[in-house]
Amino acid sequence: IELRDDWSKKGYPDLSIRCGVHTAEVLVGNIGSPQRMKYGVLGDGVNLASRLEELNKRYGSKLMISEGTFNEIAGLKKHLCRQLDIVAVKGRTEGTAVYEVFGSIEKCSEGWVSLANKHNKAFTLYKEREFEKAAKLFEDVNSQYKSLAGKDDKASILLKDRCEKFIVDP
Repeated sequence: IELRDDWSKKGYPDLSIRCGVHTAEVLVGNIGSPQRMKYGVLGDGVNLASRLEELNKRYGSKLMISEGTFNEIAGLKKHLCRQLDIVAVKGRTEGTAVYEVFGSIEKCSEGWVSLANKHNKAFTLYKEREFEKAAKLFEDVNSQYKSLAGKDDKASILLKDRCEKFIVDP
């Protein structure tokens, strides 16, 4: 976010990318025959990272990480993250927890820290099937996100709507 703001002030065009990150062992190196060689990366970890990149569209996020990556960086306490969901991606039978990374904690404003904490509390309520409380908190998250980012938060809206459906039909 900070780089984009700096570049905008300098008159550079807006740059918007999505990234999916997963921590796993993969096969990397030259693949093929001497006539047709390609340097590449193969493995389930690569596939999951690709799926996460794609999932960013649904949640309106830019940097999504898997539970494996979250567990690797959580102990460092240097990154501001919020849990977005537990998803079943193509090619996997078990759900995978996914997180959005807002950035370095030291560079995020108190507003973003507060938003991430509120969202994570709402997500905990959601997992505990406290759908009415979670829906209200997700609504608050969207309001706060709107004041910070100037647009709606796709993730909290999606989760609030899901909570409202579960209130009617658990």
